[in-house]
Amino acid sequence: MVHWTQRLLANDATLAWTNGPFASSLRTLKWQTLQDISAPIIPPYDRLPQLSTRYASRTAQGLNVAMEAGLHAF
Repeated sequence: MVHWTQRLLANDATLAWTNGPFASSLRTLKWQTLQDISAPIIPPYDRLPQLSTRYASRTAQGLNVAMEAGLHAF
């Protein structure tokens, strides 16, 4: 019996950058499935693309402020 993790190969790439209080990333995740005719499996969803951005800062009064947003296509 072959374990699922040996039959699912992740092709993953990430590009990340920061600018002051902003941090963003662009990621792609695509699964390659090695099928066994006697025990077929359905691969997980691909994420092409996955775009995330985050803002984090501290106010003059010492209050932490953070916002996060993401866009994911399956």
